Amino acid sequence: MAKLVYDSAMDAALAYVQDSAEYEVVCATEPTTWSEAMSSASYYIGKVSVTSANFSITDGTVNGRKLVAQAQASVPASLTSLAQWAVLVTSAGTSIVLLKTGIVSQVITSGNAMNLAAFKWEIADAT
Repeated sequence: MAKLVYDSAMDAALAYVQDSAEYEVVCATEPTTWSEAMSSASYYIGKVSVTSANFSITDGTVNGRKLVAQAQASVPASLTSLAQWAVLVTSAGTSIVLLKTGIVSQVITSGNAMNLAAFKWEIADAT
């Protein structure tokens, strides 16, 4: 049986993330709520404002579609910890729109600046 998901359907999911994300937050532990991501002393390391211009939607690496988040430079750190999670959130205090692990994986020292690598979120074609 053939399976098909149109690129426009995948793009709609990726565009939701692109249009909704207002901050990229770096966390030491996987947050389960907006409050944990944005303010909890054991989660939050630092954040940077983002807009839809910080993302692009393109063909996937192998197939499907992907959202690429640009690298961010000089993001201030407020906690000394191992940075493990990039979290895209709204500013309204309601939603985590995307969690991405393993994008930084470096020990961050409070008061220093972080450089965040670009990352991608990919939706593969149906198989």
